[in-house]
Amino acid sequence: IDILLETSVAKEDADCALALEQDLTKYRDETAVNFIVGKWDIDEKWNEYCSTMKKLHIDELTEIYQRAIDKIADK
Repeated sequence: IDILLETSVAKEDADCALALEQDLTKYRDETAVNFIVGKWDIDEKWNEYCSTMKKLHIDELTEIYQRAIDKIADK
């Protein structure tokens, strides 16, 4: 996926995506453990999880990847 970014979007977008991925991946991994071991009930915490992912700019990351995919599709 990093190659997709490096070859298909502006360097600023690629750098931004990599920074966003670090925070999102860390949160996702920590949260997954909490769900799996039963520390968090998925029904009770799912909306909080989604809200936090949005605060960590998952929508922006999705847009960057979509631009990369669109650029490749246009070739």
